[in-house]
This record gives sequence, structure tokens and C-alpha cells, in this order.
Amino acid sequence: ILNQESLGAVILIFAIGAFWFLGIRPASAPRRLAPIGMILMGLAVATMAVRPFLYSAIILEVFVLVSVPLFVPSGQAPGNGVLRYIIFMSLALPFVLLAGAMAGQVEQSSIGNNLILFAVILLLLGFAFWLAVFPLNTWVPMLSEEAHPFVIGFVLSILSTIVLLMLRTFMNEFTWLGNYPDLPIFLKVSGVVMVASAGILAAFQTDMTRLMGYSVILENGLVLLMLSLPSPEGQPLFAASLPARLLGIAVMVLALASLRKSGLELTMDGLRGAIFKKPGQVLSLICGYFSLAGFPLLAGFPIRLVLFER
Repeated sequence: ILNQESLGAVILIFAIGAFWFLGIRPASAPRRLAPIGMILMGLAVATMAVRPFLYSAIILEVFVLVSVPLFVPSGQAPGNGVLRYIIFMSLALPFVLLAGAMAGQVEQSSIGNNLILFAVILLLLGFAFWLAVFPLNTWVPMLSEEAHPFVIGFVLSILSTIVLLMLRTFMNEFTWLGNYPDLPIFLKVSGVVMVASAGILAAFQTDMTRLMGYSVILENGLVLLMLSLPSPEGQPLFAASLPARLLGIAVMVLALASLRKSGLELTMDGLRGAIFKKPGQVLSLICGYFSLAGFPLLAGFPIRLVLFER
């Protein structure tokens, strides 16, 4: 079932998908990205449409497994980043399913707080695996380094958006979760940890693809801070941040893929002087990074400004 509230997210997912598909040839990305990407976008819509909504966790696991062939070239063994990606994403499934199974008992039970706290902790642990909350984020930079940057950007942007939309839907559909008084504290602490850890680790990176992975983690942390705000403020702010977030990631990744196609090494040393050889790509890369960082006058700045004022 797709209700009126889901249509905006569906339009956004397919619009961003069209942008990625148009960039496959300029970025020299694997051709299988188009057919597998269409399957992944269909699964993304299914996570929002399935009823009962708890089954979205199972569909997300299918999304993860279907995306694996994009990371592993034909005839090659998967790297450590791919294996960690599968393991960490799969570990989230039992936590979320167990929390969902307890949801009915929570709503019918008059016992109260201990059962609710246990369900909340299980659910947040599952989302911590999905969103790569520190220290569960080791697979993101490893996978970013192993696979094609365009493929990584596509999967991470769609996957993280699905998970964040699922978290928002869980908060809206399960009243015991949305009304739990300590939930904003859990979300705020997780968001601050993600932003701080991604910022500190990114400061020591020289590989631009790993830096891209940390920028996605930082974005996820900022969204958790948005969702920790009261509903009249946090959820509209999250919805407003999605276009700038997805566009910033797409521009940054397309620039990285184009520079890689030109034979340049995607490191700080390898890109030294590249502004004179490939000015358009380098400027796009800088704009993408700075937009995700919230640099003034770029797309990500207004959302950051509103968030920090709250």
C-alpha cells in the first residue's frame, strides 16, 4: 500500500535513480548497475509500501544481498569490506524483528517500562548496524575503497535514505516508541557520536573514496539529530534535507568517478594540480564535499543552520 505520505519519497527515489543511471556512462560504472539498480529501487519502494510495516526489515535484507554483485567484479573474490557489509547489515535483522515481535506485547501489556525499554534498545541496536553508528562503521570506508566510487555512492545514498525513512515510520506507527520519553536522548547521543567520529576519522584521511564514506556517516548522524527534535520540527526538517543530501552525494561521487576515469589517483597527492587539468570535475567534487559539510551558500547550509539553532 502506498499512501499519500509515501508518494513524495517514491518520486524522490526514482528522480535520484534517474540521475545515477544517466551518469553510468560518463562515470564508466559497471553496466549491471542499471538493471540491478532498478531492482534495488523497487525494493526501496517496497520497504515503504509493505504492510505490516515490520516486514520492511526483511525486504531491506533482500536489498543488501541483491546489491552485493555490484561490489564484486565477475570472477573475483569479495573483499573484506564486502564481507563486513553483509555481516553487519544481516546482524541488524534479528534485532529489528525481535523488537517488532515485542511491539504487540508492549501495546497490550500493562506491565510497562522494562518491556518497553528492552524493545527500544533492540530496535535502536538494529538501526545502529544499518546506519553504521560508531564503532559499527568499519565496513563503510573499507567498502568505499574496494568498489567503484559511483556504485558505492548509489548504494549508500539509497540504503541510508531507506533506513532513515524506516526509522521515521517506526516512530510514527508505534506509539509506544514515538512517546518513549528517552528516545530523543538516544537519538541525540547516537547522532553526536556519528558526527564526531566521522569528523575525527575524516580529518586523518588522504583517500577521497574513504572520505566519501565518512561524509555519508556524518549525514546520517545529522539526520538522527533532526529526528531527535519534537515531531513538528524534526520530521519536516528531515524531509527538507533529503534533496540536498542526495544531490550532494551524487555530485561528489560523479566527480570522483570522472576523475578516476581520467586516470588520476583518488588521493590527496594524486589530485594535486588536478584543478588545472580537470577544473569542472574538481570544482564539482569540492562543491559536493562542502555542501555535505554545510558550507555557507551551498545546498546543505540552510538545513544545518536551522538544525543548530534548535
